[in-house]
Amino acid sequence: MGICPHQCNLAQEWKEDHLTCPKHLDAIASLPAPDATPVAAGTQLETWNPVPAQRATFGLASMFAESDSDNDRSPRPHTRLQDIMMDGDQFYDLDRNQMFFSAGMQHDWHTECQELIDGIRNLDYYDHTVFGKMSSRSAGEDLTMSDAMAALVDMSKNKLNLVGQAIDDPTGLESDEEDEEEAEYSHNYSEWSPHGSKAMFMLDLLDNLAWLRLSDNQLKTIIWVMHECRTPDVPLFSALRKKQAQLPAKVNIKTTRHVSAFGNEFYMNHPAELLALDWANPLVREFIQV
Repeated sequence: MGICPHQCNLAQEWKEDHLTCPKHLDAIASLPAPDATPVAAGTQLETWNPVPAQRATFGLASMFAESDSDNDRSPRPHTRLQDIMMDGDQFYDLDRNQMFFSAGMQHDWHTECQELIDGIRNLDYYDHTVFGKMSSRSAGEDLTMSDAMAALVDMSKNKLNLVGQAIDDPTGLESDEEDEEEAEYSHNYSEWSPHGSKAMFMLDLLDNLAWLRLSDNQLKTIIWVMHECRTPDVPLFSALRKKQAQLPAKVNIKTTRHVSAFGNEFYMNHPAELLALDWANPLVREFIQV
Protein backbone atom coordinates (compact mmCIF):
# COMPACT_ATOMS: atom_id res chain seq x y z
CA MET A 1 0.00 0.00 0.00
CA GLY A 2 1.32 3.47 -0.87
CA ILE A 3 0.25 7.10 -0.95
CA CYS A 4 -0.66 8.88 -4.16
CA PRO A 5 0.45 12.49 -4.86
CA HIS A 6 -2.86 13.72 -3.49
CA GLN A 7 -2.35 12.12 -0.05
CA CYS A 8 -4.68 9.23 -0.70
CA ASN A 9 -3.83 5.72 0.36
CA LEU A 10 -3.00 3.74 -2.74
CA ALA A 11 -3.71 0.04 -2.57
CA GLN A 12 -2.39 -2.55 -4.91
CA GLU A 13 -4.65 -1.78 -7.82
CA TRP A 14 -4.44 -0.30 -11.28
CA LYS A 15 -3.88 3.41 -11.63
CA GLU A 16 -6.88 3.91 -13.90
CA ASP A 17 -9.17 2.33 -11.32
CA HIS A 18 -7.66 4.37 -8.52
CA LEU A 19 -8.16 7.72 -10.26
CA THR A 20 -11.92 7.18 -10.40
CA CYS A 21 -12.41 5.71 -6.94
CA PRO A 22 -14.25 7.80 -4.30
CA LYS A 23 -11.23 7.92 -1.95
CA HIS A 24 -9.07 9.58 -4.59
CA LEU A 25 -11.79 12.08 -5.47
CA ASP A 26 -12.31 12.97 -1.79
CA ALA A 27 -8.58 13.53 -1.38
CA ILE A 28 -8.55 15.90 -4.36
CA ALA A 29 -11.52 17.83 -2.99
CA SER A 30 -9.79 18.30 0.39
CA LEU A 31 -6.68 19.91 -1.14
CA PRO A 32 -6.30 23.72 -0.80
CA ALA A 33 -6.88 25.93 -3.80
CA PRO A 34 -3.84 26.13 -6.08
CA ASP A 35 -1.77 29.34 -6.18
CA ALA A 36 -1.84 31.58 -9.20
CA THR A 37 1.99 31.50 -9.49
CA PRO A 38 3.27 30.28 -12.84
CA VAL A 39 4.57 26.79 -13.06
CA ALA A 40 8.29 26.43 -13.42
CA ALA A 41 9.65 25.13 -16.66
CA GLY A 42 10.17 21.45 -16.77
CA THR A 43 7.56 20.75 -14.10
CA GLN A 44 4.94 18.26 -15.17
CA LEU A 45 1.47 18.58 -13.66
CA GLU A 46 -0.36 15.53 -12.44
CA THR A 47 -3.29 14.86 -14.67
CA TRP A 48 -6.49 13.41 -13.27
CA ASN A 49 -9.73 12.36 -14.82
CA PRO A 50 -12.93 14.10 -13.74
CA VAL A 51 -16.00 12.23 -12.54
CA PRO A 52 -17.61 10.54 -15.55
CA ALA A 53 -20.87 12.12 -16.60
CA GLN A 54 -23.98 10.26 -15.51
CA ARG A 55 -26.40 9.05 -18.11
CA ALA A 56 -29.55 11.17 -18.29
CA THR A 57 -32.67 9.35 -17.24
CA PHE A 58 -36.19 10.54 -17.90
CA GLY A 59 -39.19 9.42 -15.92
CA LEU A 60 -41.23 10.25 -12.88
CA ALA A 61 -39.79 7.34 -10.91
CA SER A 62 -36.24 8.69 -11.19
CA MET A 63 -37.28 12.00 -9.61
CA PHE A 64 -38.34 10.27 -6.41
CA ALA A 65 -35.67 7.57 -6.38
CA GLU A 66 -33.23 7.80 -3.47
CA SER A 67 -29.92 5.99 -3.37
CA ASP A 68 -28.66 4.41 -0.16
CA SER A 69 -25.05 4.38 -1.36
CA ASP A 70 -22.53 6.64 0.40
CA ASN A 71 -20.64 7.11 -2.87
CA ASP A 72 -23.59 8.78 -4.60
CA ARG A 73 -22.87 12.51 -4.26
CA SER A 74 -24.92 13.75 -7.20
CA PRO A 75 -27.47 16.47 -6.33
CA ARG A 76 -31.09 15.46 -6.10
CA PRO A 77 -33.35 16.88 -8.84
CA HIS A 78 -35.76 19.51 -7.63
CA THR A 79 -39.44 18.70 -7.80
CA ARG A 80 -42.44 20.95 -7.25
CA LEU A 81 -43.73 18.56 -4.62
CA GLN A 82 -40.80 19.58 -2.39
CA ASP A 83 -42.32 23.06 -2.03
CA ILE A 84 -45.60 21.70 -0.67
CA MET A 85 -46.32 21.87 3.04
CA MET A 86 -49.11 19.90 4.69
CA ASP A 87 -51.15 21.34 7.55
CA GLY A 88 -53.70 18.81 8.70
CA ASP A 89 -55.61 17.78 5.59
CA GLN A 90 -54.73 20.95 3.64
CA PHE A 91 -51.74 21.65 1.38
CA TYR A 92 -49.86 24.98 1.04
CA ASP A 93 -47.00 26.25 -1.12
CA LEU A 94 -43.99 28.29 0.06
CA ASP A 95 -46.08 31.50 0.02
CA ARG A 96 -48.73 29.89 2.27
CA ASN A 97 -51.24 29.77 -0.57
CA GLN A 98 -53.59 26.85 -0.27
CA MET A 99 -53.26 24.30 -3.04
CA PHE A 100 -56.07 22.09 -4.30
CA PHE A 101 -55.66 18.75 -6.04
CA SER A 102 -58.38 17.50 -8.32
CA ALA A 103 -58.81 14.49 -10.60
CA GLY A 104 -61.24 16.36 -12.84
CA MET A 105 -64.80 17.59 -12.69
CA GLN A 106 -67.26 15.30 -10.98
CA HIS A 107 -70.85 15.51 -12.09
CA ASP A 108 -73.69 14.28 -9.96
CA TRP A 109 -76.09 11.72 -11.32
CA HIS A 110 -78.75 14.37 -12.01
CA THR A 111 -76.44 16.11 -14.49
CA GLU A 112 -75.51 12.83 -16.17
CA CYS A 113 -79.16 11.83 -16.50
CA GLN A 114 -80.05 15.17 -18.05
CA GLU A 115 -77.21 14.79 -20.57
CA LEU A 116 -78.52 11.36 -21.55
CA ILE A 117 -82.05 12.71 -22.02
CA ASP A 118 -80.73 15.62 -24.12
CA GLY A 119 -78.82 13.15 -26.27
CA ILE A 120 -81.99 11.16 -26.90
CA ARG A 121 -83.89 14.31 -27.84
CA ASN A 122 -81.15 15.27 -30.28
CA LEU A 123 -82.06 12.22 -32.34
CA ASP A 124 -85.33 13.98 -33.16
CA TYR A 125 -83.39 16.20 -35.59
CA TYR A 126 -83.01 13.20 -37.93
CA ASP A 127 -86.78 12.83 -38.31
CA HIS A 128 -86.82 13.90 -41.97
CA THR A 129 -83.53 12.35 -43.09
CA VAL A 130 -82.37 8.76 -43.22
CA PHE A 131 -84.21 7.74 -40.08
CA GLY A 132 -87.37 9.40 -41.31
CA LYS A 133 -87.21 7.46 -44.59
CA MET A 134 -86.67 4.23 -42.75
CA SER A 135 -89.68 4.82 -40.54
CA SER A 136 -91.89 5.78 -43.49
CA ARG A 137 -91.08 2.56 -45.33
CA SER A 138 -92.62 0.43 -42.61
CA ALA A 139 -95.93 -0.79 -43.96
CA GLY A 140 -98.95 -0.38 -41.74
CA GLU A 141 -97.12 1.83 -39.23
CA ASP A 142 -97.50 5.55 -38.78
CA LEU A 143 -95.02 5.83 -35.94
CA THR A 144 -92.82 8.88 -36.47
CA MET A 145 -89.40 9.46 -35.00
CA SER A 146 -90.84 12.15 -32.75
CA ASP A 147 -93.16 9.63 -31.15
CA ALA A 148 -90.32 7.14 -30.82
CA MET A 149 -88.07 9.73 -29.19
CA ALA A 150 -90.83 10.71 -26.78
CA ALA A 151 -91.27 7.06 -25.83
CA LEU A 152 -87.53 6.67 -25.28
CA VAL A 153 -87.44 9.76 -23.08
CA ASP A 154 -90.31 8.45 -20.97
CA MET A 155 -88.63 5.06 -20.63
CA SER A 156 -85.32 6.67 -19.68
CA LYS A 157 -86.97 8.83 -17.04
CA ASN A 158 -88.60 5.79 -15.45
CA LYS A 159 -85.31 3.91 -15.37
CA LEU A 160 -83.38 6.88 -14.05
CA ASN A 161 -85.92 7.41 -11.31
CA LEU A 162 -85.29 3.88 -10.06
CA VAL A 163 -81.53 4.40 -10.15
CA GLY A 164 -81.85 7.83 -8.58
CA GLN A 165 -83.87 6.42 -5.72
CA ALA A 166 -81.07 3.96 -4.98
CA ILE A 167 -78.47 6.77 -5.01
CA ASP A 168 -80.35 9.49 -3.16
CA ASP A 169 -81.89 7.14 -0.60
CA PRO A 170 -79.40 4.34 0.16
CA THR A 171 -81.27 3.33 3.32
CA GLY A 172 -84.61 3.09 1.57
CA LEU A 173 -86.40 4.72 4.52
CA GLU A 174 -87.48 7.88 2.70
CA SER A 175 -90.49 7.47 0.43
CA ASP A 176 -93.22 9.75 -0.77
CA GLU A 177 -96.94 9.08 -0.85
CA GLU A 178 -96.80 7.61 -4.36
CA ASP A 179 -94.23 5.04 -3.28
CA GLU A 180 -96.32 4.07 -0.28
CA GLU A 181 -99.41 3.65 -2.43
CA GLU A 182 -97.45 1.62 -4.95
CA ALA A 183 -96.02 -0.55 -2.19
CA GLU A 184 -99.49 -1.49 -0.93
CA TYR A 185 -100.86 -4.16 -3.20
CA SER A 186 -104.44 -4.00 -4.35
CA HIS A 187 -104.73 -7.76 -4.04
CA ASN A 188 -103.35 -10.10 -1.44
CA TYR A 189 -102.43 -13.69 -2.21
CA SER A 190 -103.44 -15.89 0.69
CA GLU A 191 -101.07 -18.65 -0.41
CA TRP A 192 -98.12 -16.28 0.07
CA SER A 193 -99.25 -14.93 3.42
CA PRO A 194 -97.87 -13.12 5.36
CA HIS A 195 -95.58 -11.84 2.58
CA GLY A 196 -98.48 -11.03 0.28
CA SER A 197 -96.88 -12.07 -3.02
CA LYS A 198 -94.39 -14.51 -4.43
CA ALA A 199 -91.97 -11.74 -5.41
CA MET A 200 -91.93 -10.40 -1.85
CA PHE A 201 -91.37 -13.91 -0.49
CA MET A 202 -88.49 -14.65 -2.89
CA LEU A 203 -86.77 -11.34 -2.16
CA ASP A 204 -87.08 -11.90 1.59
CA LEU A 205 -85.75 -15.43 1.18
CA LEU A 206 -82.84 -14.18 -0.93
CA ASP A 207 -81.99 -11.53 1.65
CA ASN A 208 -81.93 -14.08 4.49
CA LEU A 209 -79.80 -16.82 2.98
CA ALA A 210 -77.10 -17.73 5.48
CA TRP A 211 -74.40 -18.36 2.85
CA LEU A 212 -75.19 -15.26 0.79
CA ARG A 213 -74.80 -11.77 2.23
CA LEU A 214 -76.33 -9.05 0.05
CA SER A 215 -75.83 -5.35 0.60
CA ASP A 216 -78.59 -2.79 0.14
CA ASN A 217 -77.20 -1.67 -3.21
CA GLN A 218 -77.02 -5.24 -4.48
CA LEU A 219 -80.60 -5.90 -3.41
CA LYS A 220 -81.76 -2.69 -5.10
CA THR A 221 -80.03 -3.80 -8.28
CA ILE A 222 -81.85 -7.14 -8.16
CA ILE A 223 -85.19 -5.35 -7.72
CA TRP A 224 -84.36 -3.06 -10.64
CA VAL A 225 -83.56 -6.08 -12.85
CA MET A 226 -86.88 -7.67 -11.87
CA HIS A 227 -88.66 -4.46 -12.88
CA GLU A 228 -86.90 -4.50 -16.25
CA CYS A 229 -87.86 -8.15 -16.81
CA ARG A 230 -91.54 -7.32 -16.21
CA THR A 231 -91.77 -9.52 -13.14
CA PRO A 232 -95.26 -9.11 -11.65
CA ASP A 233 -95.81 -7.63 -8.19
CA VAL A 234 -92.21 -6.49 -7.67
CA PRO A 235 -92.10 -4.42 -4.47
CA LEU A 236 -89.96 -1.37 -3.84
CA PHE A 237 -86.95 -1.62 -1.61
CA SER A 238 -88.64 0.46 1.07
CA ALA A 239 -91.70 -1.83 0.94
CA LEU A 240 -89.46 -4.88 1.35
CA ARG A 241 -87.77 -3.43 4.42
CA LYS A 242 -91.15 -2.45 5.84
CA LYS A 243 -92.50 -5.96 5.32
CA GLN A 244 -89.41 -7.50 6.89
CA ALA A 245 -89.92 -5.32 9.96
CA GLN A 246 -93.54 -6.51 10.26
CA LEU A 247 -92.89 -10.23 9.75
CA PRO A 248 -91.31 -11.01 13.17
CA ALA A 249 -94.39 -9.65 14.95
CA LYS A 250 -96.82 -11.59 12.73
CA VAL A 251 -94.96 -14.90 12.76
CA ASN A 252 -93.98 -14.54 16.44
CA ILE A 253 -90.45 -15.87 15.99
CA LYS A 254 -87.79 -14.37 18.18
CA THR A 255 -84.39 -14.13 16.56
CA THR A 256 -81.39 -14.21 18.87
CA ARG A 257 -78.33 -12.10 18.18
CA HIS A 258 -74.96 -13.81 18.44
CA VAL A 259 -71.42 -12.50 18.16
CA SER A 260 -68.67 -14.90 17.15
CA ALA A 261 -65.11 -14.94 18.47
CA PHE A 262 -64.00 -12.95 15.41
CA GLY A 263 -66.59 -10.24 16.07
CA ASN A 264 -69.03 -11.30 13.34
CA GLU A 265 -72.71 -10.68 14.11
CA PHE A 266 -75.42 -13.09 13.01
CA TYR A 267 -78.97 -13.96 14.01
CA MET A 268 -80.57 -17.37 14.38
CA ASN A 269 -83.81 -18.91 15.60
CA HIS A 270 -84.12 -21.53 18.30
CA PRO A 271 -84.33 -25.00 16.71
CA ALA A 272 -87.08 -26.15 19.09
CA GLU A 273 -89.33 -23.23 18.15
CA LEU A 274 -88.80 -23.85 14.44
CA LEU A 275 -89.58 -27.54 14.84
CA ALA A 276 -92.74 -26.73 16.80
CA LEU A 277 -93.94 -24.38 14.07
CA ASP A 278 -93.22 -26.93 11.35
CA TRP A 279 -95.03 -29.65 13.31
CA ALA A 280 -98.05 -27.39 13.76
CA ASN A 281 -98.25 -26.80 10.01
CA PRO A 282 -100.22 -29.68 8.42
CA LEU A 283 -98.61 -29.04 5.05
CA VAL A 284 -95.14 -29.57 6.50
CA ARG A 285 -95.88 -32.20 9.15
CA GLU A 286 -96.24 -35.05 6.66
CA PHE A 287 -92.69 -34.49 5.45
CA ILE A 288 -91.19 -34.71 8.96
CA GLN A 289 -89.78 -38.13 9.76
CA VAL A 290 -89.07 -38.82 13.42
